[in-house]
Amino acid sequence: SLHRRPSLSLSLSLSPRRACPRLRRAQSELAIREISPPPARGKPPPAGNAPRLGFSPIPPIPPPPPSEEPPPISASAFRSGPLRDRSIDRASIGGWGENAMSQGYAIELYFDPALENQVLKAWNVLARRQISTQLIEIEARPHITLLSSPSLEPLKLEGVVRAFAARQEPVPLSFFAVGSFPVDNNVLFLAPKANMALLQLHSQLCDAMRKEGVDVGEEFRPESWTPYCTVAQDVPKTRMAEGFCVLRDLKLPVTGYGVDIGLVEFPPVREVFSYVLGNPVEG
Repeated sequence: SLHRRPSLSLSLSLSPRRACPRLRRAQSELAIREISPPPARGKPPPAGNAPRLGFSPIPPIPPPPPSEEPPPISASAFRSGPLRDRSIDRASIGGWGENAMSQGYAIELYFDPALENQVLKAWNVLARRQISTQLIEIEARPHITLLSSPSLEPLKLEGVVRAFAARQEPVPLSFFAVGSFPVDNNVLFLAPKANMALLQLHSQLCDAMRKEGVDVGEEFRPESWTPYCTVAQDVPKTRMAEGFCVLRDLKLPVTGYGVDIGLVEFPPVREVFSYVLGNPVEG
């Protein structure tokens, strides 16, 4: 399932270019690799010695600038663009209601167009190399899953999600690392910094869902939830290391905003409705 995530603990490793060979270790733990520039080659001569034969000491390489999260921004900054609320098409929901119990549903956080395009670039590179094509084939949309359940009722929750989204503001996001879930459907993902705005959005959504009688699964409860954006799934085990190397070439961190939330059903993935964060409820 696109939205299934095993309950695994994260272990961070910030080793630079040497990450790839170590990916072939037993895939029993989650590995996250920080993307960083390669180390400088050579070293300057000892201090106080004059350079010889035109050799100039190699100056120290300044540290990279800190990966700042984008500043807070008002929802009005996105309203003039392509973002818009998309409500339920009630003419196409005849199979919902009681039958919805047999479906899978997820509430997802979507990105601003610039950030979404950065993630889509990663999808396309992996697809061209035939490492993973599934996300493109099912026409998924880059996202962070906030909550997933087999028993959500779209008609009941549409008004709740619309009102919830209206009270929120765009969430700053900074994806700084690549990680994997080494399970049967090997998943590669981008890991965001879990800032307060993102954690509060998720916690408040869980509270709103509980008030509607939704059973929030253990992996989506605020105390155990791990945010991530899937970039590949069902990757052959023999190509996981190659997938990491491809994603290592991304110029991380990539930053932007979470700007709307929506509900999808799966399989196959189909958006039911979505609402822009901070967009006032009309009427």
